[in-house]
Amino acid sequence: MPHLSRTLCLFCALLALSAPALAHEQPQERGLIAQMGEHDVHIMLTYRQPAGELTALTMARFDVNKDGQLDAQEAEFAGQSWLPRALHGLTFEVVGHAPRAHRPQIKFRRHEDGAMEMAALVRYELTNTVPHTARMLRITLADHALKTAARLHAQSPGVSLAQVLLSERALATPPGESLAGPYTLRAGQTMQARFALATPRPAAQP
Repeated sequence: MPHLSRTLCLFCALLALSAPALAHEQPQERGLIAQMGEHDVHIMLTYRQPAGELTALTMARFDVNKDGQLDAQEAEFAGQSWLPRALHGLTFEVVGHAPRAHRPQIKFRRHEDGAMEMAALVRYELTNTVPHTARMLRITLADHALKTAARLHAQSPGVSLAQVLLSERALATPPGESLAGPYTLRAGQTMQARFALATPRPAAQP
């Protein structure tokens, strides 16, 4: 699965880039990276919890082999406990589409200060796409939801980020770049990102 492997490598790199933007802002920290393709969208959610009762309970319950880390199987079970908390007050949709979610891939990382960070990667397949039609991604935070840092990425040369709106206000997007952000979403705000799809040029006449 070379495409998924490339996606995972990209998200690992983006997670490293986004960490400074999230650090030390508040007790819990959340980030979102959305990668739009022609037929699917990958969403990576990151959620960091400082050392405390939740992190201690997580390690006590799910670190079965007691090696101080959560391996793939342990992370899958721990993720079921963390995901509702990480997703609280956050919704996202591809307007006009009915995405079909694939099984999430979940990883945990423990920090030296005892904090824990979860990264959950989910691929959503767009099942009713119209070729070469723009895709609109909408991300909404409910009232009192956790502030979220969002990055947007166009997956392939045929997809480009055309416009980003935050609560109806247009945000600057890097011209010609496939990666934009981080943009800070606060409680009660909605972000809309329009991704344009290239239209094939007609074949040259002989």
